[in-house]
Amino acid sequence: MMNLPAIIVVCIIAAVLSVGVKESTRFNAVAVFIKLSVLTLFVVYGMYFAYTNTEQFQDNLTPFIPENTGSFGHFGISGIFRGAGAVFFAYVGFDSICAMAQECKSPEKDLPRGLFITMVVTTLLYMIVTLCLTGMVDYSLLNVDDPVIAALVHVEAPALFRYLVDIGAIAGLTSVCLVSIMSMPRLLFAIAHDGLIPHKFAEVHPTYRTPFFATLVCGGVCAVVAGLLPLDMLGE
Repeated sequence: MMNLPAIIVVCIIAAVLSVGVKESTRFNAVAVFIKLSVLTLFVVYGMYFAYTNTEQFQDNLTPFIPENTGSFGHFGISGIFRGAGAVFFAYVGFDSICAMAQECKSPEKDLPRGLFITMVVTTLLYMIVTLCLTGMVDYSLLNVDDPVIAALVHVEAPALFRYLVDIGAIAGLTSVCLVSIMSMPRLLFAIAHDGLIPHKFAEVHPTYRTPFFATLVCGGVCAVVAGLLPLDMLGE
């Protein structure tokens, strides 16, 4: 079955990217703002839950490192390393910042700062959110597709919070798609300049000043893949 919403979202993102970097940056800034606002709201609610249910919060965090079950990677110290290995793949997307070097006024300064600030902010957010999450609900109940929603349902949080988390998730996925599709045309642009692929990919639109053709090709390929292939296959 065709995933029509995915195709529509990718086409909209490709269209935004085609008309200019400033427009794309504004669009991404709005999505990131929504995402960070929802995460901040969740953390505030988690702190409120910890204050009003101190004993339950502490019980859920005890033991802080569950004992290993006897096999590598199942809790314990080896489980921490296994989890860190999985989380590592979430950091791979930060290389998209480097693909925007040609858009920076001072790439030798802007790129290192951008990477460093991004790493610090996302790491702190990850630690705080997971601390609130595992404090609100026992970790054994969080092995689901939507752990944040499951936690809010378990503690009987207001339905408004669940809807906001859904909105934040959509905004987060949208911003990730935008950055990924933004990076691919720039990489093709650089490769085309080296003569490894047709020079058509290195053409810049006279009005929008973007790699227009490369963006449309990348957007089209992504739309077809997102619309026709199963999500499980794409995840692997």
